[in-house]
Amino acid sequence: MSIEKWFQAAKVVDYAFQPIVNISTGKVVAYEALLRHWDKAGFESIDHFFNAAYEDQVLHRIDLILREKALRKFTRAELHEHARLFYNIDSRIIEMYDYRSGETARIMEELGLSKNIITFEISEKYEFKSFVEIKSIFNLYQQQGFQISLDDFGIGFSGLKLLYHSEPEYIKIDRFFITDVFKDTKKRLFVTNIINIAHSIGAIVIAEGVETKEEFYMCKEIGCDCVQGFYVAHPETQTDKLKKQYESIKELAKNDKRTKGDKGVLKKYLKQVESIRLDTKMEEIFEIFKSSNYSHVVVVDDLNRAVGILQEKNLRKYIYNPYGNSLLANKKIGEKLGDFVTECSSVEINTDIAKIIKAFSFNNKAGGVIVTKNFEYHGFIDAKNILEYLSQKDIVDARNQNPLSKLPGNKNVEEFMLARVEEHTGQVLFTYFDFNDFKPYNDTYGFRNGDRVILLFADILRRRFKKSNYFIGHIGGDDFFMGCVLGDDHGFETAAADVAITVERFEKDVESFYETKDKERGYIEAKDRIGRSGRFPLLSVSAASLTVDFDRLKGKIDEDDIATLMTSLKKCAKKAPDHMIFSSWC
Repeated sequence: MSIEKWFQAAKVVDYAFQPIVNISTGKVVAYEALLRHWDKAGFESIDHFFNAAYEDQVLHRIDLILREKALRKFTRAELHEHARLFYNIDSRIIEMYDYRSGETARIMEELGLSKNIITFEISEKYEFKSFVEIKSIFNLYQQQGFQISLDDFGIGFSGLKLLYHSEPEYIKIDRFFITDVFKDTKKRLFVTNIINIAHSIGAIVIAEGVETKEEFYMCKEIGCDCVQGFYVAHPETQTDKLKKQYESIKELAKNDKRTKGDKGVLKKYLKQVESIRLDTKMEEIFEIFKSSNYSHVVVVDDLNRAVGILQEKNLRKYIYNPYGNSLLANKKIGEKLGDFVTECSSVEINTDIAKIIKAFSFNNKAGGVIVTKNFEYHGFIDAKNILEYLSQKDIVDARNQNPLSKLPGNKNVEEFMLARVEEHTGQVLFTYFDFNDFKPYNDTYGFRNGDRVILLFADILRRRFKKSNYFIGHIGGDDFFMGCVLGDDHGFETAAADVAITVERFEKDVESFYETKDKERGYIEAKDRIGRSGRFPLLSVSAASLTVDFDRLKGKIDEDDIATLMTSLKKCAKKAPDHMIFSSWC
């Protein structure tokens, strides 16, 4: 296709904008520019458009025209006054013969725009030929004030290697991992690990392609910072229909009862550590440390977004050395960023304390965690306070544990059930375990052996139900609990088999707690609960299991309903030949 036809095609296509919103407030952080009307220009898809431009060796030239087109439409609608523009850049442009850096800066200058309004989205769908060259381009963009977002993260060629080299400000988790993440434990594991890595390097995580309330809630629970997708809003070519804040998202986050615990900890421990900008001269920084008791300050960019922290100990040899002082006095901190600024994990003000602790554990060299509000610097929680909270939390957890088995106690079991009821999504299997004829055994062999039997069963539970989608607890005495969130990769059949194996394993292992004569005859002689003498079989355990389909019930069930039905099922399980019963509520 001739260059003239390409210019005509660039005139025909248009841009739609799709909001990217803060998952806790619904406030728009950015709008992604998405190409539209490519079909009117004679192309089968967006990929076909850019592949053809690549084949014709005009990819860079056409991309520059499209960048300017998107920027003009974005600023005409005054969207730049409250949000960023996310613009997809095809990584193959660096292979074009006419590629040169600095063109975006020229366009921004001509339009009278600040560079900080645009974030380049780099997809890993195409394999990079040279990471050295890519890294130098990323560094150049970032030094010029542009930000980088890794798009389609998790499905492309480069993965973690690209993340390592690019040091992006944003990471967008591909739709593949977000689809049905609330019922797929393997996807949750992948996404959680991506989030942990991203937060440890200070990147903001965007869940891409969120289409249901269940996906939204799960993304929020596991720590995503922003969401984008049809559940928030469809891409829109008419810019007057776009909003600055999506109240529906704000209300969802506000009513999310699962993340309300420990929020007061942030207010209690949050410190207002002084911040400095990247263009601050080193001479001013020297004076800050000399004239104050600060051990560190937070470094922010011109959008008040935290970059890291500057520690006094890293500058000590320059501050108090006349030669070093003279050497750096006229430099700006941004010019020596790699030498002095320490990366620091950052979390949003709405983050629960468990995720703050996790962020700190991934990067503790900075001595704390930066707290942001709508992704702008808001305060700092230092290591001392995090460790103090952990110490207090250990004491509380110890109180809630069963003192014998050290498993989560009755309060934790109640909290697990309440959380599942309030989520009212997906399918959950609840199982109560209760020993059969435990009193006669206790009376015959003594309480110490009774405790040993309880510890045996607790150990069997730990070994059998160790996967992340299982929760086990010790209600008290010889009563135990197991809860399992069912998913495509771990369905009812798998969980039910684990319950059956647990029952069988206990009946086999508990025989070692009997004397030989009792074991050989298969019973003991003792008295029951009302004092009648009789023969009682060797110990076994009953398992009453109830599957609740919260998707179908739509909130028409509460934890009291579940507990009542489970009590009836326990009686039925004790009468069953194999001491097990499985029922469902849908």
